[in-house]
Amino acid sequence: MILGDLNAPQPDIAVLKPREDFYATGHPHPDDVLLLVEVADTSPAHDRHRRLPLYARFGVPEVWLIDIGGRAVTIHRDPQPAQGSYATSFLLESPGLIRPVMLPDLELDLSALL
Repeated sequence: MILGDLNAPQPDIAVLKPREDFYATGHPHPDDVLLLVEVADTSPAHDRHRRLPLYARFGVPEVWLIDIGGRAVTIHRDPQPAQGSYATSFLLESPGLIRPVMLPDLELDLSALL
């Protein structure tokens, strides 16, 4: 994924808008992203303090931070690009059912992570 001129982070999971060429002719940009997921085993602080503000600055609509060690999933929505933050952030609690904002017909059960 390309974010501006100098950033090309590689999230653990990127759910993208469908494209005819399946992104063979170019990397996805922020407006192609429906959902990003960062899975942190050893780097939750890096994901929280470096990547999350970067994603917000470029308007990525929803980011999930999965902290394996802490057995926590934090959902971040409503990017505020000027502030580099998300207006809505919350911990997912059991039963762990969540619907991504950009995919409202999809319900995922993340309870195994909690």
